[in-house]
Amino acid sequence: MSVHEQTQNPASEQHSRNSVHRSLTLHIGAHKTASSLLQTTLRRDGKTLRERGLTRVHRRAILKSEFHESIRDTIQHGGKPNNLERDRESFLSLLEGKSDNVLMTTEDFFETFNHPRFYQHIRDCLEYVCEIVGGNDIKVILYVRNQVDYIESMFMQHVHLGHDRRLEGFISKYMGFDLSWKRVLDDIASVIGRENVVAVPYESIKRVGATSFYQTFLSELGISDVSDLEIAQDESEGRSANRSYSQDAFDIASVINPLLDKDGRNTLRKFLQQKYSTATHPRAVLISDEQRDEIRDRIREDNENLFSEYLSDWEADRAAYL
Repeated sequence: MSVHEQTQNPASEQHSRNSVHRSLTLHIGAHKTASSLLQTTLRRDGKTLRERGLTRVHRRAILKSEFHESIRDTIQHGGKPNNLERDRESFLSLLEGKSDNVLMTTEDFFETFNHPRFYQHIRDCLEYVCEIVGGNDIKVILYVRNQVDYIESMFMQHVHLGHDRRLEGFISKYMGFDLSWKRVLDDIASVIGRENVVAVPYESIKRVGATSFYQTFLSELGISDVSDLEIAQDESEGRSANRSYSQDAFDIASVINPLLDKDGRNTLRKFLQQKYSTATHPRAVLISDEQRDEIRDRIREDNENLFSEYLSDWEADRAAYL
């Protein structure tokens, strides 16, 4: 479905006639679903991908733009921003020099790490993007993760960064959100059409391997020849994979982080990821079995519907959500 079909105001229609038609893919995360691995590998393969017709907008450029300044406000509060013309120019500047097939990738596109809302206002955000973009086609790719591991991993990332958080308060905050991935995907589909929504379970990376995970992503971007684009083991298990802390690393960081400044926390993080990651030590288990059961019971039926409606090609990964 063309975004032009969603947009009726004359200013946007005039803008559409004066702009270059593009196919635009928004890879929006979610957080803690191997986005860093994909982005790092995309950067490595940038020249090859450009030769095959795909160009990308850098994550940093998106987040520094005036356009995303308005999106961040909408993420938190909902509603429509009042900076349409400014944000349109800002957005179009991100597309300058790009091919007809453009990828914009950042896990902070419609959700913020420090102040999450579990995509509560993603419909408002995406409607605003559609009004800005005009006559371009938009596809959205969202990687989902079972909600228990997602919450645990998000908390662990806060520990990585040296933030002083308490697990119980963190869980309570998330339990106040609607934790439905299906609701998020329904909101996206209501704006751009179901045919333009792609969902993939993060858990599939362990089953199919990093290379297949990456190649599936490229195929969704319209790259027909992906057989020679691979991820080496050292890349998938290195820092680009954003390796998680083991239980030992978590215990060390919890004690030492409050005593360090920002540079010290960064140094400790690198050390713990190199020496005490889950690649060599048992993973941290932060959420109790009782809490896991409570969360799973709450969203089990919704996750069943998620697989029926959006993840029917990924049945092998269903058990992780139930």
